[in-house]
Amino acid sequence: MAFFIRELSKFFNDELGYSIAPESIQKDHIRFKIKRCPFAEGKSPSLCSIMQGIVGGLGFLFFGYSKIIQVSGPEQAPNPCCVDLYFSPSPELEKKVGLEYSKSAISLLKGEDYKFIDSQRQMRRKIILGLFSSLAYSINEKPSPKKLANKYIESLSCIPEIRLAALYLKNNESGNFNLEAQYGFPADILPLISAVTRESIGASNNDEILMAAIEDFNGHRSDIAKRLSVRSFASVRIKPHNETIGVLTIGWKSTFPVSPETREAIRASCTMLGTAIDNSRLYFELETAFVNNISVLNNLVNTIDQFSNDHSKRVAELARSIAAEMDLSEDDIILAYDAGLIHDIGKIKVPAEILNKSEPLTKQEFELIKEHPKTGANLITPISSLQRVVPAVLYHHERLDGSGYPEGLSGDLIPLHARIIAVADVYDAMMNKRAYRDAASEADVIQEIINESGVKYDPIVVGALMAVLNNKQISSNETLCKLETKEDKSISA
Repeated sequence: MAFFIRELSKFFNDELGYSIAPESIQKDHIRFKIKRCPFAEGKSPSLCSIMQGIVGGLGFLFFGYSKIIQVSGPEQAPNPCCVDLYFSPSPELEKKVGLEYSKSAISLLKGEDYKFIDSQRQMRRKIILGLFSSLAYSINEKPSPKKLANKYIESLSCIPEIRLAALYLKNNESGNFNLEAQYGFPADILPLISAVTRESIGASNNDEILMAAIEDFNGHRSDIAKRLSVRSFASVRIKPHNETIGVLTIGWKSTFPVSPETREAIRASCTMLGTAIDNSRLYFELETAFVNNISVLNNLVNTIDQFSNDHSKRVAELARSIAAEMDLSEDDIILAYDAGLIHDIGKIKVPAEILNKSEPLTKQEFELIKEHPKTGANLITPISSLQRVVPAVLYHHERLDGSGYPEGLSGDLIPLHARIIAVADVYDAMMNKRAYRDAASEADVIQEIINESGVKYDPIVVGALMAVLNNKQISSNETLCKLETKEDKSISA
């Protein structure tokens, strides 16, 4: 009996995080009190059921019979819950309600046990299928490596055997492996394990050394295991081709072997994840190249149009201020700025002699000018990161009364950001000299826009423009006043 009590206490402490001790030992039963219970962390009644089931099952294996009865609980110190383990059947014991383990009881339950095992296998298969499905859907969305990592770890968290998981990805510039996504770690630990440096890994390209270094968590492995009751760790390299680009480290709840299906699914999904991350990085590089090319074209437009004089940049800054004045979201404010920067990119197909012509345009020349919104939209549509600004670029010459181009849209059919760019564009265009006319005064420009408010231009956008201009004037006056005060003080000194 002493051996049974000692081994039971050791097993519960090492494997399940319980501290269990005998409170009283009698001829036919032992009363155990639970001094430390994971129920306090997880608040899950199933933990108590599992604990009692294991005590009863081990008692049956050791004594040939057992019955476990809840005495009190689930409670915590100073009044810990207690359970009685009976190891000798009796008529009095049969009257008590509890879990009985005997040869007759086990034989009755055998059929149900097989059903339970089968249901567990089916549940595990569903989790594994979900792991791959989640990853597949994420790939379809063309996400960044960060989003892929987060989605993958989120799926892993559904596997019951996993206590924690950390996904490190290699930074090609520094050679460090940075923590991209995690599950189960306390917030105070994260800054300590956020990166595994090249110095920690060493100069060797040996994957085993790499995984051991990452699994060490910068020397915090023991503390993590103790705090989170992690019984064992395992690492899987993420190696889509010849180079390891990441490492997945998992902390298991138990030292018991994990099912072969789960292990193989994690390995296979890591290969799939590695390929997805590789493709994502390649896609990002191509997209960056596209964006850089658009930037070059945009600068070329400003160079060809001798009178643009940073027109696009001024429109972008004014559009951003208008969007902010309208209390739009941060994303919408950024969108307004980005659309303003490239709203005239389509003019790259308009000959320089037409852009800089000082005489009135012919009908044919004006029709060519009117094509620039469509040309611009066609240029940026293939670039996914710029697709959000396509409507603003395509429709920034539309007018509320339907008199604009290229499609003659009217009213609310014109996207909001296109209406913002329209007002910012016309304000800056009239305020600056063009080949065919001189710059107008600000008073005349403002009056012209107000006259067309509600006719050609969105009155809310026009109101926001007026507020921006007033704020700018107030700010300018305050600056001037401060300069004059400073000058007066220096004269008096």
